[in-house]
Amino acid sequence: MEPHVSDIVRIIQLVVAPVFLLTAVGTLINALNTRLGRAVDRRRVLEERPREIVLAVSSPRHVSR
Repeated sequence: MEPHVSDIVRIIQLVVAPVFLLTAVGTLINALNTRLGRAVDRRRVLEERPREIVLAVSSPRHVSR
């Protein structure tokens, strides 16, 4: 390769490298955000279960023996 062509190739590499890095970081943040959302949704479901049990036990249809 001629010297000026190798310089141009090196400049292109330096310009494109941060794009790949930012894409990788963005993908990682998106994956972690999705997992956090699923954990929060699961917590909400589990938090509602005791309330449903209390409401079911305290309903007038429940007959204790």
